[in-house]
Amino acid sequence: MKKRLRKKLGMGEYRELGFELSGNLIEMDEEQGDAVFQRFVALVDSFDMYCGGAWDDKGFDLYVATGLVGTQNAERRETFLNQFKEFKEVSDFKAGDLQ
Repeated sequence: MKKRLRKKLGMGEYRELGFELSGNLIEMDEEQGDAVFQRFVALVDSFDMYCGGAWDDKGFDLYVATGLVGTQNAERRETFLNQFKEFKEVSDFKAGDLQ
Protein backbone atom coordinates (compact mmCIF):
# COMPACT_ATOMS: atom_id res chain seq x y z
CA MET A 1 0.00 0.00 0.00
CA LYS A 2 1.29 3.46 -0.84
CA LYS A 3 2.55 5.75 1.91
CA ARG A 4 -0.07 8.40 1.19
CA LEU A 5 -2.94 5.92 1.57
CA ARG A 6 -1.44 4.41 4.76
CA LYS A 7 -1.25 7.89 6.27
CA LYS A 8 -4.81 8.77 5.27
CA LEU A 9 -6.16 5.52 6.75
CA GLY A 10 -3.97 5.66 9.87
CA MET A 11 -2.32 2.33 9.17
CA GLY A 12 1.17 0.97 9.70
CA GLU A 13 3.59 3.59 10.97
CA TYR A 14 0.72 6.15 10.99
CA ARG A 15 -1.43 4.18 13.44
CA GLU A 16 -2.15 6.04 16.67
CA LEU A 17 -2.23 4.26 20.00
CA GLY A 18 -4.18 5.13 23.11
CA PHE A 19 -5.97 3.82 26.17
CA GLU A 20 -9.29 4.15 27.98
CA LEU A 21 -9.39 6.04 31.27
CA SER A 22 -12.44 6.11 33.53
CA GLY A 23 -13.01 6.94 37.16
CA ASN A 24 -14.86 8.85 39.84
CA LEU A 25 -14.29 12.23 41.42
CA ILE A 26 -14.85 13.26 45.04
CA GLU A 27 -17.69 15.66 45.74
CA MET A 28 -16.63 19.28 45.15
CA ASP A 29 -18.05 22.61 44.07
CA GLU A 30 -18.08 23.80 40.47
CA GLU A 31 -14.95 25.98 40.78
CA GLN A 32 -12.92 23.10 42.21
CA GLY A 33 -14.23 20.80 39.48
CA ASP A 34 -13.20 23.26 36.78
CA ALA A 35 -9.74 23.57 38.34
CA VAL A 36 -9.29 19.77 38.38
CA PHE A 37 -10.36 19.56 34.74
CA GLN A 38 -7.92 22.33 33.77
CA ARG A 39 -5.09 20.52 35.59
CA PHE A 40 -5.99 17.32 33.76
CA VAL A 41 -5.95 19.08 30.38
CA ALA A 42 -2.57 20.63 31.24
CA LEU A 43 -1.21 17.19 32.18
CA VAL A 44 -2.42 15.64 28.92
CA ASP A 45 -0.96 18.58 27.01
CA SER A 46 2.40 18.31 28.77
CA PHE A 47 2.80 14.77 27.37
CA ASP A 48 1.80 15.91 23.88
CA MET A 49 -1.26 13.65 23.98
CA TYR A 50 -4.92 14.38 23.43
CA CYS A 51 -8.17 12.94 24.71
CA GLY A 52 -11.89 12.83 24.13
CA GLY A 53 -14.90 11.57 26.01
CA ALA A 54 -17.06 12.63 28.92
CA TRP A 55 -16.12 14.53 32.09
CA ASP A 56 -18.66 15.75 34.64
CA ASP A 57 -18.83 16.57 38.34
CA LYS A 58 -19.08 12.90 39.35
CA GLY A 59 -16.57 11.22 37.08
CA PHE A 60 -15.03 10.75 33.67
CA ASP A 61 -14.90 8.24 30.82
CA LEU A 62 -12.18 9.14 28.32
CA TYR A 63 -9.98 7.82 25.55
CA VAL A 64 -6.43 9.19 25.73
CA ALA A 65 -4.41 9.04 22.51
CA THR A 66 -0.69 8.71 23.18
CA GLY A 67 0.57 9.21 19.63
CA LEU A 68 1.91 7.34 16.66
CA VAL A 69 3.37 3.85 16.84
CA GLY A 70 7.04 3.94 17.86
CA THR A 71 6.89 7.11 19.98
CA GLN A 72 7.54 5.53 23.41
CA ASN A 73 3.81 5.18 24.04
CA ALA A 74 4.06 2.69 26.91
CA GLU A 75 6.56 4.80 28.85
CA ARG A 76 4.54 7.98 28.30
CA ARG A 77 1.35 6.20 29.42
CA GLU A 78 2.99 4.94 32.64
CA THR A 79 4.51 8.33 33.48
CA PHE A 80 1.19 10.06 32.77
CA LEU A 81 -0.73 7.62 35.00
CA ASN A 82 1.81 8.00 37.83
CA GLN A 83 1.32 11.77 37.77
CA PHE A 84 -2.47 11.41 37.43
CA LYS A 85 -2.52 9.23 40.60
CA GLU A 86 -1.43 12.34 42.52
CA PHE A 87 -4.77 14.07 41.82
CA LYS A 88 -6.39 14.00 45.29
CA GLU A 89 -9.79 14.83 43.76
CA VAL A 90 -9.91 11.50 41.92
CA SER A 91 -11.35 8.88 44.28
CA ASP A 92 -10.57 5.95 41.97
CA PHE A 93 -9.80 5.31 38.33
CA LYS A 94 -9.17 2.51 35.88
CA ALA A 95 -6.83 2.70 32.89
CA GLY A 96 -7.12 0.27 30.01
CA ASP A 97 -4.29 -1.32 28.09
CA LEU A 98 -2.52 0.53 25.32
CA GLN A 99 -4.24 -0.26 22.03
